[in-house]
Amino acid sequence: MRRRKFILGAGALGVVALGGSLAFAGGLGEFNGSSVPDIDGWDCDFADEFDADHLDRSIWESYGWGHQTPTGGGMGRYLMANTTISDGMMRLRYGYDDGEWTCAGVSSAPTFDAVGGRWEFRVRHPRAHGIGYAFLLWPQDQIWPPEVNIAEGNCSRKRVEQFFHYGVVPNQKRENREITVGDPHDWNTFGVIIDEDALRYTHNGEVVQTIPLDTADKRVILTERIWIGFQMAPMDENAPEAEWFDTVDGGVPNSETPPEGYIDIDWVAHYVRK
Repeated sequence: MRRRKFILGAGALGVVALGGSLAFAGGLGEFNGSSVPDIDGWDCDFADEFDADHLDRSIWESYGWGHQTPTGGGMGRYLMANTTISDGMMRLRYGYDDGEWTCAGVSSAPTFDAVGGRWEFRVRHPRAHGIGYAFLLWPQDQIWPPEVNIAEGNCSRKRVEQFFHYGVVPNQKRENREITVGDPHDWNTFGVIIDEDALRYTHNGEVVQTIPLDTADKRVILTERIWIGFQMAPMDENAPEAEWFDTVDGGVPNSETPPEGYIDIDWVAHYVRK
C-alpha cells in the first residue's frame, strides 16, 4: 500500500464534549492498519506516514543536541542519528556501542502543536527487557505541567500506563490509568481525545480509559498548545526509580536485552472535530 504524508494546518482547535460512541471508517482492523484512518466526525489536520527516504527535520526534531541524557532512570545519551526513516516507518533506536548506551527521542515541536483535538499513532516494540518508553504531549511554551502521557511503560510488558500531570510546581499533581494489550511486539494504535470534560485514552480506536477534567487546574489543558513526543531508553537498575520499572540486568546487553533494538512508529496523526 502506498503511504502518503500530508500537513494541512496547525491553527487553534475547538474542543467539543464527546457524546455517544466512537465511530470510524472501516472497523477496528483498518483503524490499526498501515494508513492513517478516516474517523467519522473528525478531520485530520496533521499526519505523517513516513513515506520519505529520510527524516524530515522540518517536521520532526530529534533529541541529541548538546549531549542530552534521558531522565527518570534511563541510561546513556540521546543521539540524533538514532531516529531514522526506513520501510515506511520512523524508527527509534537504542544501542550499546563502544561500551556506551545510546537512545532516541523525537518531537513535532518544530512544525506542529495544537490545542485540544485527538492524537493517534501506531507503534510496535522490540523484544528487549528493560527498555522504557514514553509517548507524550508536552506544552509548546515549555512550562511544565501540564503533560499528557498517552502511553508509557516497558517494551517487554503488556501493561501500558497513561498519566496526566497538572497543577503548578512545586505542588503539581498526577493521575494515572493503565490498560493491558495483547502483544506489545505487534502493531498497536494508541491515542487520546482532549474533551471539555475529560481526557479519553484510546487503544485501536476505542476509548479504554478516562481521566475527568473536573477541577480548574486540570482544565488548563483545554487551552494549552501541545506537541507530541516519542522517547525510549535502556533503564538503569541502580536508578532511584528502578522499583517502578523493568531494568537492563547488569546494565549491559544480555540474553534478554540485545545490544540493539528499535521502536517502530508507522504513522502519527492529529484530528479536529468536524
